Amino acid sequence: STIVHRRTDPLILGDFLTAHPNQDNIKIELTFGNVRWLPHPELLSMDGLSIHKDRLNAKPFLIKFTGMYLILESVELKETELIAFIKKWKRKELCNNLRALIVRDSQLLFNNLRVLRRINALKWDEARRPKTFRFDSMFTTLEPAIHGDIDCSSYSDIQQDDGGKWASIKVTKHGVSFFVWD
Repeated sequence: STIVHRRTDPLILGDFLTAHPNQDNIKIELTFGNVRWLPHPELLSMDGLSIHKDRLNAKPFLIKFTGMYLILESVELKETELIAFIKKWKRKELCNNLRALIVRDSQLLFNNLRVLRRINALKWDEARRPKTFRFDSMFTTLEPAIHGDIDCSSYSDIQQDDGGKWASIKVTKHGVSFFVWD
C-alpha cells in the first residue's frame, strides 16, 4: 500500500510506522523547522520512498537505502557526494536493489559535464539498452508526474563493474535522474 504522510516529526513517524507495519512505499512531506532528521530504519528498506523536506541531508538516505525507488526533493546534496554514491553503486557496494533515484532541488548546483566525466558515463547506444525506462505503476503516489515509460534517449549510461547492471543517468544543474536496467 501507499501512504502519503504530511506534517510529521521523527517521533510521530516512528509511531506511525509501528502502527502501520508492512508498508511497501511511502511519501513523506516533512514540514517541521530546522530539526535535524535522520532516516528511520524501516523507511530505508521500503520498496519506494519519497521524501520532501527543505534542506534535508540526502547523504544518509543514499548510503543506507536498500529499496528500489528513492525520490528526494528539496534536499541538500553535494556534487562530490553524488559522484561518490554513483561510484559505490558501480562497485556494487550499495543500493543493489535500486531501480530509480531522483533528486531535485532548485538550490542544488551540479555541473553535469563534470559529474558525467567523473563517473565515466557513456553516450546512449540503442544496441545496449532500450530507449524508455518503465517506472513501476505501483509507485505513482511517490511521484505522480513520473510514471509509465520515461524517454532516456538523452541520458548517459554507466555499467557496474564486472559486467553488472546498466544504469541511465541525467544530471541537470538542479538534480539527477538515475534509472537502473535489469
